[in-house]
This record gives sequence, structure tokens and C-alpha cells, in this order.
Amino acid sequence: MSGQGARDPKTGKLISPTTDAQGNFAGYDIRQHTRATIENLKAVLESAGSSLANIVDVTVLLVNIADFDLFNEVYSEYFAQTAPARTTLAVRSLPMQNVIEIKAVAQIPS
Repeated sequence: MSGQGARDPKTGKLISPTTDAQGNFAGYDIRQHTRATIENLKAVLESAGSSLANIVDVTVLLVNIADFDLFNEVYSEYFAQTAPARTTLAVRSLPMQNVIEIKAVAQIPS
């Protein structure tokens, strides 16, 4: 599955951005962004007849690697029992002000 970010699937808008007085992006809550991103993964998988339990590999892109511990707290809530193989990378930027992106490989049960 292609990368998912923390966007509301109905509006396409970024989840809970903090803005400055001019309305420019100024911050975020990585926990909320992680939760929204995983919920988007879950929705795509379920629409294909699969689930988070069928993910075998994920690639996580974080704009700020210092967010890793907080990201991992939320990630661990979703993958507490058997976590898929994971690669986490720090990147300079992501499109559309995303601060996290997760792409996954999952099985679709027959």
C-alpha cells in the first residue's frame, strides 16, 4: 500500500495542525498524527478485505526523528502482540506538511 499520512480522509486536511498568527503551519502533536496515519492504513486495508494484523512490513518516514519515542508509544498500541518488520527513516520533509508517512505491505486473505 502506498504511504499514508495524517489527513482526514473526508476533507484531505491535515489532522490538528498548530498555526501561527498568519495561519502558517507551526506545529503538531506526533501522537495524533501517528494515530490518524495508522487509522488511514487500517481503513485502506479493511476496504481491500484485510486488516492491520495482516501487515508484514512497514516503512515509517518521520520528519523529526526526535519524535520516535512518542510515535512508538502509539504504534505499539496498534501492534502490541506481533509487530510487523519495520524500517524507520528520518527525512527532511514530506509533501503537504505531513510530518509522518507510513507505507505497508500486507496480505489479503483469500
